[in-house]
Amino acid sequence: MSTNNTATGEQGVDASSQVLEAIAAETDRDVLELPPLYDEIDPEPLDRLFSPTTGANVFQGTIRFQYADYLVAVTRDPTATDKISVTVAEASN
Repeated sequence: MSTNNTATGEQGVDASSQVLEAIAAETDRDVLELPPLYDEIDPEPLDRLFSPTTGANVFQGTIRFQYADYLVAVTRDPTATDKISVTVAEASN
């Protein structure tokens, strides 16, 4: 079974926190029950890439990785540099 869930993050919430919240919502689990995110991706660079910034150095694009049996895509909204979306889909085995 494959599911797909997209969430647009709140301003001021780190990308790594938004990933954990999206996976927790998709799996109906508490964030504290999830495996550590850093086992799959270093959360600090992820948070820096998607931190709210202004000017010409704003990252535009998507980072994709697998975490907790899900494929995760974190994307900056190209029309609003302070908003990102997190999409999770069940990984096929």
